[in-house]
Amino acid sequence: MSYKDERFSISYDAEDNGLSDHRINAIDLGNAIVGMHELISEVSKKLHKDAELSKNLKVTTPAKEGSFIVEFLVTAASPEVLNVLKYIGISSAGSAILGGSLFELTKSLKNKKIIKVKIDKKENKSIIDLGDEQIISDKNLGLLATDKKVREAINKIAHEPLRGKNNPSFKVLGVDHATYFAANQEEISSLSQMPDGSLEENIFEDELTTVTFTQVNFNSSKGWRMMYNGKDCAVEMLDKNFLDKVASRKQEFIKDDIFEVRLQHEETKRATRSTKNYKISEVTRHLAAKNRRLI
Repeated sequence: MSYKDERFSISYDAEDNGLSDHRINAIDLGNAIVGMHELISEVSKKLHKDAELSKNLKVTTPAKEGSFIVEFLVTAASPEVLNVLKYIGISSAGSAILGGSLFELTKSLKNKKIIKVKIDKKENKSIIDLGDEQIISDKNLGLLATDKKVREAINKIAHEPLRGKNNPSFKVLGVDHATYFAANQEEISSLSQMPDGSLEENIFEDELTTVTFTQVNFNSSKGWRMMYNGKDCAVEMLDKNFLDKVASRKQEFIKDDIFEVRLQHEETKRATRSTKNYKISEVTRHLAAKNRRLI
């Protein structure tokens, strides 16, 4: 198999004698390089469940004139590596992603507190709620830009080395130092850890499936339970037509009957805990003898 070497750079500049003379604090530089390794590792795990892709990262040539530039080389030994680099925004390979790149999307969040992230699996989109605005992006990109570990890595790469500098700028450069991404003094503050109080993630799904009811309530949409995917779960019955039929034919209802239903589920993920809620919007079939069918 032939491997392709992907080269990119990160550039630091400011009205600062150290950076223009190719000098930077050793701890900041070390953390930035570690941060790039961690960033590739975290994105690899989330996109392809493979943190080992980051082992292909190498630091190559020394700094260039005019600013402090660190050059990296990644051996693209598989399509997965190229995909990781494309999502981060350190490769020109592949088609455009909704929301740009990880660096671009993170900058557009403006270091605002993230209220919640809604994942639309059907449309493959993330909707990031910032309170006063919503940012729409590719599903995976939105999850990456709102991930604590990913943001910590970006903070090490872009924010910390330039903290306190006068008129700083940060760039990600490609071959021949073409600019993949740039951030000025105001924008660099966005490339930091997520603000305190973030984050809540809501995942919505709607599917046609079969369930059996383990508990029913003839008088309310509440108080119902179902057996779903081998688990006994509380569920709200929103199908009024079905509720009316159940109430009028109590004697013919058997709890172990199988029903085909349109099931909505919402999972809310928080830093400390997760919750799941189920709702049946419609009962479409009653899989029973013809003379007993409610639907």
